[in-house]
Amino acid sequence: ETNNALKDAGLPEISEAIPLWRYVRRPEVRVKDCAPFGGLNGFSRDEVRRAEIEVKYEGYIERQNKWIQQLAKVEEMALEKEMDYEGIPGLSKELQLKLGEVKPLTFGQASRISGMTPAALSILMIHLKARAAGKR
Repeated sequence: ETNNALKDAGLPEISEAIPLWRYVRRPEVRVKDCAPFGGLNGFSRDEVRRAEIEVKYEGYIERQNKWIQQLAKVEEMALEKEMDYEGIPGLSKELQLKLGEVKPLTFGQASRISGMTPAALSILMIHLKARAAGKR
């Protein structure tokens, strides 16, 4: 019965009963298209839109929040004043030069250098951890 209603509405069918929020995670499904199936009465258009964004991007938001937490933990991690950034494989030449010019004292300072990307920060963190492990 539900699949017939979904089909009539031009929506993808389901193979088992699932909550609306899981169904809305599908890229081709919009919350407003699901209004005939109930559960949206009493919510403004903005509330429905906000809920849809949160559901669809939940995984991305969660990853970003974890990344932010990780950065907060290492914000004050000290960097060697005379560190050779040109020897870090994976960093672009541009970032190697910028890091060498700026000579950041902490990981937090390095993260705020223009052009620094999350990928470059990960490479720098891996390099720092490898160096720390090698000194033990």
